[in-house]
Amino acid sequence: TASSAEPMPTLPELAWERTYPRPDFSDGAVDLAPNPDGGYVAVTSTDNLSDGQVNGDLDLMWLSPEGDVLRRQAYGGPLNDTPVRIINVPSGGYLVVAASADSETGSVPVRPWIVRLNAVGEIVWERHLDIGSLGVDAVAMPDGRFAIVGSSPLLFLDLNGDPNPWLCVIDDTGEVQLQRSYPQERAQWVTSIHLATNGEYLLSGIAYSEDLDNANAYLLKLDASFEVVWNRELDLGKMEQSRGAYPTADGGNVVVINSQPTNALGGKMVLLKTDAFGEPTDAVDFQPEFWSSVRTT
Repeated sequence: TASSAEPMPTLPELAWERTYPRPDFSDGAVDLAPNPDGGYVAVTSTDNLSDGQVNGDLDLMWLSPEGDVLRRQAYGGPLNDTPVRIINVPSGGYLVVAASADSETGSVPVRPWIVRLNAVGEIVWERHLDIGSLGVDAVAMPDGRFAIVGSSPLLFLDLNGDPNPWLCVIDDTGEVQLQRSYPQERAQWVTSIHLATNGEYLLSGIAYSEDLDNANAYLLKLDASFEVVWNRELDLGKMEQSRGAYPTADGGNVVVINSQPTNALGGKMVLLKTDAFGEPTDAVDFQPEFWSSVRTT
């Protein structure tokens, strides 16, 4: 069982914060990627409220190191497109993981949409993957390919089975090289993937109870060939949702968890340290002034 550590020191002083309102649009920041010049590229989900239709697009904002908008550009088609993640590509540019609606109603995004951009935001290629899944994260592999993860079928949207971790490898032209699923006994929803220095991959997510009323944080370790090394559920006694897990220099991991009482409002963020086999060794709690859902980047 993880033990509670001493409270963390005072957090660094806030450098800046910005809001970016636009008339007739509903915007929500989704993810952020750093630029070599010290600035950032933010990907947001934007809906045009003036036409009464559900036709969201991807909206990228290039920001200065101080958070000022240098320029912005929208990407998308006539259907509802929802961004999920943006990552830097080692050779330059970005990879955006998004979802596209599968019908003109625009109500349910069910197909991963992968967009490869160069450094100035021009589309190099884009692919809609024919997978009934919502891609949620991606990582650049050492050989130049990309590993994309999600869960399939979609949670609560497919009555034919519980969702399980899913992984797809594509090359730098967008061609699918490998597709794997990892069946589990209960519903599991993947939220992140990260590459360890030894070439293995760490996936994190949420393992739901059979009645979907409770959940534990979940870790899945894969080797360089995407075979399962181990998997762990992390039960801290409440409803936990892992929002990201990061390999550490000692071979262990740090897991970012939303923790809250079962079926109740209020909660906290927990940073959980595990050993190399996913066993908890220590934990630090952050109690916010108001409850919000943590998203890692």
